[in-house]
Amino acid sequence: MRLQRLRDALDSRRAHIYKPAVSGAQVAQLVEQRTENPCVGGSIPPLGTILPAGLSFAILLVAVIPASDAGAAEWSKAQPVTVVTTESKFTPDKLAFRRGVAYRLHVENRGTEMHEFNAAELFKASEIGNAEALNADRTEVVVHPGEAKDLLFRPKQAGHFHLVCPDHDWDGMTGEITVE
Repeated sequence: MRLQRLRDALDSRRAHIYKPAVSGAQVAQLVEQRTENPCVGGSIPPLGTILPAGLSFAILLVAVIPASDAGAAEWSKAQPVTVVTTESKFTPDKLAFRRGVAYRLHVENRGTEMHEFNAAELFKASEIGNAEALNADRTEVVVHPGEAKDLLFRPKQAGHFHLVCPDHDWDGMTGEITVE
């Protein structure tokens, strides 16, 4: 009864015309209305969007699980490619990939300084399977001395892309990437 009075007080429409059943989303909106802006009666719509539990679970299964299973299966078959970084050098410094093929890029730093495998345009034109291997800007794989990282990617666009270590490009630490 107390909840009904609160709802009637906060609802800008006349309560006797519209009396929906109280749902979890509506209660949350009423609480938000009371704590956020108690002086304005109708600033928040009275009902939240709720799907029946079975329907929302079915949508989740259809939309999420098949996509993640298919993606996981494809990434597990990614072709391995290793690039070693040393002082001012990528080995190899010319890489070729095929559009639509999944790759596991293994970047290993055998040098004494930190290096970056920066292929910003390639990464932008690719599906990335594990973005946590990239820096926050999603432009490069950063490897400290003695460290190695794996990046899962699938090129979506053919073209020629620049490879660079931004800290050592002045000393010739650059390369070329081709996607056919």
